[in-house]
Amino acid sequence: MKNIYDVQKQLLKEIDEICRDKGFQYFLVGFSAMNAYKNHTLKDGPWTLSLAMVQGEAEQLATELIGQKNSKRYVEWVINNPIYSENHFTYGAIDTTSIRLGHEEKLYNHGIHLNVYYIDAYATIEKKMIPEKTKSYRIVRKFFKGVNERNAKEHISGNPVKRIAKSVVYGPASLIGAERIAKKMYDERYKIRGIDTWKDLCKYSEVAINKYVVPVKWIDNCRKYELEEGVSVFLPNETEQYLMSVVGEDWKEKECSHPLKHIISTEKPFEESLRLLKASGVEKEYNQRVDKIQYERAKVKDEYANIESLKQLVFMTKEQVYYERLLSKQKNASDSLIKQVVKSLKKYEEMNLTFRLNEQAEREIDSYLEREGEVELLARLQELRKVDIFAGK
Repeated sequence: MKNIYDVQKQLLKEIDEICRDKGFQYFLVGFSAMNAYKNHTLKDGPWTLSLAMVQGEAEQLATELIGQKNSKRYVEWVINNPIYSENHFTYGAIDTTSIRLGHEEKLYNHGIHLNVYYIDAYATIEKKMIPEKTKSYRIVRKFFKGVNERNAKEHISGNPVKRIAKSVVYGPASLIGAERIAKKMYDERYKIRGIDTWKDLCKYSEVAINKYVVPVKWIDNCRKYELEEGVSVFLPNETEQYLMSVVGEDWKEKECSHPLKHIISTEKPFEESLRLLKASGVEKEYNQRVDKIQYERAKVKDEYANIESLKQLVFMTKEQVYYERLLSKQKNASDSLIKQVVKSLKKYEEMNLTFRLNEQAEREIDSYLEREGEVELLARLQELRKVDIFAGK
């Protein structure tokens, strides 16, 4: 029986052969890189081996892998799975199963696989900032992504009745096809952030890999690294600096921990493994585990929101003290100064916060708001001023 590492080694070997033949460059990233560098092995690493390539070469690699028409392999990316991630593709073995309990993956295939992440243009090119996506683009992308998620299975199954029914609710986007919409959005992303070839890296000072930003000088010359299994891999030329930035300063002490319970079967396809999982009674444990994880995540999110609110309150108080001192030095504040105070009040009013100043300053602010026709803001501020935050229960 082969284990997960045997399958991953074979998948890596197949990718490596194509990359050598085509002159493509890749290297291990994240915990995969840490495990290989520190432990000289692929074993006891993260469940999914992760690589990085520039997007142009990664797409060519994916096309080559699909072109081999190997019935025991699959390639999954946004081109053939419209609800999948835009920033990497997956190469895996069909007749294997990798189930991660408590972890949602929008995959059609769940075999043991490798992730190939794209190296994205991030900071500067010839000292010019790369334009970010516009607000209108983000709104459209969010809408179409929702349509994709609701309709992808109907499109892929080719059920015309469901497609037409969905189109009544979700508009012409459903008839266009989720794959076509996803491809258009994916191409737009490539136009903004994609890098065509490895040689093009020299145009950039920094790049992003799976949300981590690293200097190009750390990765532009990858070095070959021999592992204990007789496998060679590529790592960033400044491996330790890279690991310190991405994994953490304590990377030497860290282990590839697996907080979520995994069930791996390399001998049965996913659907059969899933049936066995449900029949074994582990599904109840799985659901309890998911509920616990979601509860813990919600707690962390609430705590983060509370900390952010507290930070805003501190910032607002500083501005309050600043303007209080500034206005106390002037008998009659100028409109330009009042305008600054109003701008600050507007900013915090959007967060349901406000601050009090002395009565004279507040009269001048109210008078300014009346002159400018800011009736709603004036009424809101007057309402919030009535609230005594120090009042007893």
